[in-house]
Amino acid sequence: MSYSLEDGEPAGAGLARVIAEQVGKLTAECEKAAEDPAAFVHKARVRCKRIRAALRLLRPAIGRATYAEENGWWRDAARGLSELRDLTARSEALAAVGPEIEAEIGAVVFRRLRWQFDRERRIHETTAGQDDPIGAFCADLAGYDLSRIEDADHEGHKALAQALARTYGKARAAMYAAYEGDAPDLFHEWRKQTKYHALQLRLVRRIYPGLQPSIQAARDLAELLGAVQDIEVLVSGLSHGRDGHIITALEVRRRAMLEGARVAGEALFPLKPKAWSKALDRQTAEADL
Repeated sequence: MSYSLEDGEPAGAGLARVIAEQVGKLTAECEKAAEDPAAFVHKARVRCKRIRAALRLLRPAIGRATYAEENGWWRDAARGLSELRDLTARSEALAAVGPEIEAEIGAVVFRRLRWQFDRERRIHETTAGQDDPIGAFCADLAGYDLSRIEDADHEGHKALAQALARTYGKARAAMYAAYEGDAPDLFHEWRKQTKYHALQLRLVRRIYPGLQPSIQAARDLAELLGAVQDIEVLVSGLSHGRDGHIITALEVRRRAMLEGARVAGEALFPLKPKAWSKALDRQTAEADL
């Protein structure tokens, strides 16, 4: 089934089903992980994010203690794959902004950067040691116990709406904190919270059809903030002395993206959490009829 609750499905049972389906797909993908480790790492991290988004909505049904334990398990599992993800992050970031930045810095300089990042990635892969984070991840997954969420209590639409509003509020607060503090880690936090919001909107799209227009807007904003992070990853691999002109060009592009993100964010998060929650309450009343 798709990553979505079904209309008329009890929220607690539905969220537990969604998580179980993600775990099942991830388990099947483990069997083919060796064929393309980089692709597997990407898929696994996406599924971990999807599971954690569903867990946030499931928290009222399973309680804070169980939620903290489950969320921590999936957070740590994804973190165990992060080093492998970081091996190719700069090369992928360069490819993501390539056409635009190549026009600004020139084809020769662009090719030098690409060669430099690929070389450093190969050296890192050669000297990374004999650890097998993918194997460790899959072994841990094989022992994962779904029973703590399978028996989730029935969760009504009101509790679901409150959980949705909580994530909306976190994303909105992260937006204002990012522009006030103007630090990369704050914009990264905003991206994470927006991604959770987008995933949760997908989960409830059949229950709250009025939220449907916001799904693509939230995904687009998360992708834009991801592009900002790509530039920050690139800058972290450059020398301010030797590559100062490149860094300047990247920073100009980053600032333009952040201005676009501000406009998109203000459109996506126009209401304070309480007002947004009240709008959901009206849809909740209709759904519970």
